[in-house]
Amino acid sequence: MRVLRGIGAVLLMVVGLLLSVVAIVLCVTIILLPLGIPLAFLAVKLWRYAFTLMLPRQADVRRGLRKGFHVREMQDAASTARKEASRHGTRLRKKTRKVRKKLPG
Repeated sequence: MRVLRGIGAVLLMVVGLLLSVVAIVLCVTIILLPLGIPLAFLAVKLWRYAFTLMLPRQADVRRGLRKGFHVREMQDAASTARKEASRHGTRLRKKTRKVRKKLPG
């Protein structure tokens, strides 16, 4: 699939390049300037679309990040650490309360 997207992007770049050359020639001739400007905008749009085809899709990037950073394992470890900290925090509060009651004053 990536190869097809790359080939399509290269073809769009070539078409955009040819359109931009034609648009420049049309803009140089003052009479055909109204045709050259929209054609130049179309060439820029084709180049932009070609570059978006060259970049990976957003879903592929997300999937790669999830796999690369092991998001599921990190979420499990974080939730386990949160539970442990909560349990230890409760114990610490109880011990602190007992020590405070024993203190004079």
